[in-house]
Amino acid sequence: MYVYVCAAAYGVGLLVTFLALAIMGSGQPALLYIVPLTLGTTVVIGWSRKELRQLWIGEPVSAYCHTFPFLVFFSGLVILPVF
Repeated sequence: MYVYVCAAAYGVGLLVTFLALAIMGSGQPALLYIVPLTLGTTVVIGWSRKELRQLWIGEPVSAYCHTFPFLVFFSGLVILPVF
């Protein structure tokens, strides 16, 4: 769920960036709009699902090895899904 909502927030951030460019007539840093939208939506979703503490602290990637065997792991990082 986090991935889909953050992808949508990223798209909205890009649209806001283009709107700011059109309104102000000069370029704006895209991260000025993208980061608050993606981070904000992640925090709001985590808070509403009561997963914010777990999201903030994190969980070791090795905990997902048995749950999601279709993921490839390299040096503790998820690299890409294997289909």
